[in-house]
Amino acid sequence: MKTKITFLTLLLAFFCLSKNLNAQAPVLLKTAAGNSINIKNYSLAIGSTLFFTIRVGGTTDELWKTDGTPSGTVLVKGGFAGILNMVNINDTLFFVGMASSTSRALWKSDGSLAGTVLVKDFPGNFAQVSGFTTFNNTCYFNYKTSSAIFALWKTDGTDLGTILVKPGLELYAAGGVGGFYEAGSEIVFFANSAIAPNYKALWKTDGTAIGTSLIKDSIFNTSIGQNIIEYLNVGSLGFFTVNSGASFGLWRTDGTAAGTSVLYTGQANHLTNLNGQLFFRNFVSFKHGLWKSDGTIAGTIAVSGVDNIGSDLASMGNSLYLGGKNSYDWELYKSDGTAAGTVLLKDINVGTTGCNLISFTKVNNTMTFIATDGVNGNQIWKTDGTQAGTVMAYAVADTLSSNEDLNFRTSLNNSLIFIHGGAGGDLYTLLVSSASGINSALTTKDVMIIYPNPSSGNVKIDWTGDKNAFLQVFNMMGEEVFQQQNVNDIDLSNQPKGIYLIKVSEANKVYTNKIIIK
Repeated sequence: MKTKITFLTLLLAFFCLSKNLNAQAPVLLKTAAGNSINIKNYSLAIGSTLFFTIRVGGTTDELWKTDGTPSGTVLVKGGFAGILNMVNINDTLFFVGMASSTSRALWKSDGSLAGTVLVKDFPGNFAQVSGFTTFNNTCYFNYKTSSAIFALWKTDGTDLGTILVKPGLELYAAGGVGGFYEAGSEIVFFANSAIAPNYKALWKTDGTAIGTSLIKDSIFNTSIGQNIIEYLNVGSLGFFTVNSGASFGLWRTDGTAAGTSVLYTGQANHLTNLNGQLFFRNFVSFKHGLWKSDGTIAGTIAVSGVDNIGSDLASMGNSLYLGGKNSYDWELYKSDGTAAGTVLLKDINVGTTGCNLISFTKVNNTMTFIATDGVNGNQIWKTDGTQAGTVMAYAVADTLSSNEDLNFRTSLNNSLIFIHGGAGGDLYTLLVSSASGINSALTTKDVMIIYPNPSSGNVKIDWTGDKNAFLQVFNMMGEEVFQQQNVNDIDLSNQPKGIYLIKVSEANKVYTNKIIIK
């Protein structure tokens, strides 16, 4: 009976350990060293590689890439006066590289120095290119050759395939990002009006001059401070908001004049798509409520279920995630889009203070965000949509400095890539999600051989994977007792006798193996 109890205890401990292994310490990828790492505005993930830029000395841009490991975070090419407008065309990185403050050129890169080459120059003393947006492997952009000459262009990523579509169109980008959007099957954009220079109109294009036409004029007037704040395609409709002073009017378009109209005049923002329906935040009666729209005036209504929602709204699976407030403090809420299904997911900072929840970033099947539990300051948290699965994304011992603003965050494979310390901070990666979970049956025996086992604690490891993979050792209480940023022989002779688990994290794979110290 004693043997059975011991076995069950070990089995339970192993199960708890397997769950704890989902939390990995943040790994430093690149120090800023006084420069500015930019993954907020100029970064792009293609496959398992994230391209990003580093501004050196405030004057020079460098193109970098990372596969989520320190050894795989490397310089691709430097010496640019600026790098702008990264896009993916046929699974290849294209970007605008500047040789000087007045020059622009189209470049492409396969991630190597030799494979980073010039595609096409854009001549002109006032040359500017903006609004790069890819649809079906064709990239549309705006080209300004002088202070008053604009044109719509497109490229397939080749010199000969970089051509003029229609002259005389000055692009206006919603929110300053991108410039071309979807409205169902149509490609739409905002450009100059036929009425007056200060007005902006909605246009569409199929990539030909004859197929580029005005949809609706006089959408907004820049001379009185009006502009486009957000744009989101949902199903067969494009939704966008127009800033008219204190209000953000909600519009819709299907790519036709008759189908382009105002849905709601209020303060609509944070447009979010959940299962083909638009959700947004709206300010009514001194409260920011959760609203939804089916593209009709009658169907643009409040969801309710929570009195106030915060400045972040995101979707994952069949749920919305938001910061919500009913009676007292701001905490993490989840919603299925109905009032009854809008519920408190977890009271992270117990009491009436609130968890200061901000900055949702989805990493595969995990939603990450920044919050405080009232003890550890602002840290990265994660949730799988359950209360039990809403936890700090790393162990307390591995938290970064308390109350640090963890800005500029994006996802790569199963990891969160982020900058710690603001725009001048360092680049980190954090494994937060796994499509297949911890999988010790994933040909571990072919990748990691441990001997002798059992041992006195001096363990040799034959490893066929990435030598710079991250290695951790846990005891049967789920406590980390050893870690190193490489896979080499380890010395655990200072640990008590017992069963331990080695975990090796390599890119988006995790391998585990059991060792015994006798």
